[in-house]
Amino acid sequence: MLSEQDQLTVLGVHVFTPIPGSSDVNDVLTLTITGGTGKYEADTGSVVATGVGFNFFPLPPGPSSENQTVFELSVSGEICGIGN
Repeated sequence: MLSEQDQLTVLGVHVFTPIPGSSDVNDVLTLTITGGTGKYEADTGSVVATGVGFNFFPLPPGPSSENQTVFELSVSGEICGIGN
């Protein structure tokens, strides 16, 4: 975000899938860009982040500094319309 007037709006789904025999999870975050405000008003596209969350379990306390939870993610996607 470069200014308060220019912001993207997204809808997202975040899925955590336990990795058997570990305290870790596979992590997929999918963001669908639905427009925005200012110069991003008509933008569309999607962004996907995939990776692993380490030390996600046990619950409680769950993901926390106490569990030393760390996520390693790779991000890809396309945003159409930026700079219009």
